[in-house]
Amino acid sequence: MTIIVHNLSKKYKIDTLHPSVGGGIRDLYQRFLRRLKSPFSPPVSKKTFTAIDEVSFTIHPGEKVAFLGENGAGKSTLLRILAGVTRPSSGEAKIIGRMASLLEVGAGFHPDLTGRENLYLNGIILGLTRKEIDKLLDSIVSFASVGPFMETPVKHFSSGMRARLAFSIAIHSEPDILILDEALSVGDQYFQEQCQEKVAALAARGATLIFVAHQIEPLLKLCNRGLYLENGKLTLDAPIEKAVSHYLKITSQPHLFQIKPQANSLGLNRVR
Repeated sequence: MTIIVHNLSKKYKIDTLHPSVGGGIRDLYQRFLRRLKSPFSPPVSKKTFTAIDEVSFTIHPGEKVAFLGENGAGKSTLLRILAGVTRPSSGEAKIIGRMASLLEVGAGFHPDLTGRENLYLNGIILGLTRKEIDKLLDSIVSFASVGPFMETPVKHFSSGMRARLAFSIAIHSEPDILILDEALSVGDQYFQEQCQEKVAALAARGATLIFVAHQIEPLLKLCNRGLYLENGKLTLDAPIEKAVSHYLKITSQPHLFQIKPQANSLGLNRVR
């Protein structure tokens, strides 16, 4: 249930056209030549984009941590590395405990398999045995509210149905570590409240939780620590109230919320 990140970096190579190459038809022609690997292809330069830049931190068992930052700060890239979806360029991320992640709602679902088949497939990927899935099946389907459609291929599901089923599978696997990227903002208000209740119950059992979300209220309610990323660097590691205040200040929203630790159950008062 522990996460240890040490000097973690992720860099991408970006191909860029030579400044002399124009757009439009010439650009299309250039790309066509590149695909053919023609020696007459216009010159291309390569630039390096650093998405994560030597980040280090430790998340202890039972902590509830929010990753905060503006778009492009590196939050989702960091989560993908922690979830094992993306390999780092350097450094390491050590995960101790069984982990479940929901980085993109419905990711990992095969469109031609039915809801039931995808449920078993995803459950096994998350480390559950078939017998464990059999026991959890009714609860998972009931929470997702997709019972009548479980024998239907997932490609016919609405985005909301895929979201509910994916979240239900992840949360019912009862992982030691749960990673959620914007998963608390999917579905309608009722489903979001259900999700928050399930996550809170998982936290009460001592699971380690990691969130990325642009909705402030759930983070203040569920988290006790915030890590703020800026241009791939970790610039602030603080209690969630301080991290959220910093985030709102940076994003020019300092008057949207007033944070008071004992103001209410969320530690949050709206300014009217």
